[in-house]
Amino acid sequence: MIGVNDDVSEPFEQLALPPGSRVDLTGGPFPTYVTTSGTPGETIMVIGDSFTMFWLTPILVKHAGRVIWLHHKRCGFDWTLIDRFQPDEVWWMPTERYLLCSPNVRPEGFPTAQQAVTR
Repeated sequence: MIGVNDDVSEPFEQLALPPGSRVDLTGGPFPTYVTTSGTPGETIMVIGDSFTMFWLTPILVKHAGRVIWLHHKRCGFDWTLIDRFQPDEVWWMPTERYLLCSPNVRPEGFPTAQQAVTR
């Protein structure tokens, strides 16, 4: 910017993340997927957006046995995946400017108050 870019540099290393084994559960631009590390550990479910879709999962799978990622769909995500995978932790991670739920949108398969009482 001020004519010194040839004299100023900083060495850097690429971030080395474990590959894990990824299986897509759905298709589309934001597929729900499961990444496993191949080692025992906790299951973490991330309900996120495009900012968490690619880079957060490989970072987490280094410290967990399994990471499930799904798009928040403005609160219309599939709640039954929580029952299906029984994660140890669920992280709500939308980072885009549209953090709020759409009007009258609830997670798919979200139990009603009556269903929650009978569980």
